[in-house]
Amino acid sequence: MAKNKVCLVDVEPDALRQLRTSEFKPYVIFVKPAIQEKRKTPPMSPACEDTAAPLDEEQQEMAASAAFIDQHYGHLVDAVLLKEDLHSAHSQLRMLLEKLNKDTHWVPISWVR
Repeated sequence: MAKNKVCLVDVEPDALRQLRTSEFKPYVIFVKPAIQEKRKTPPMSPACEDTAAPLDEEQQEMAASAAFIDQHYGHLVDAVLLKEDLHSAHSQLRMLLEKLNKDTHWVPISWVR
């Protein structure tokens, strides 16, 4: 921080409690997967119905994991980045970092003493 550099770290959720200290002063971003149910029919087809196929096993696991992290660690998260695809996630991250560079944000008072 003294050299005006930013460190980007990917950690397990359990590590957030140890890293959320005045020594590290983290800004925690939860990269949440955008999981949508698959449509049975293409949206533009004449037989388009508003029905959706169930999520596959991998998607169900990702959704359950995201819900668990949100429920148990959401209070430690400063921002949520919704990852629909790599390009949009990258754009969201760049905008968030630019905003952080310009705006002030809340930190616990013990971090500034």
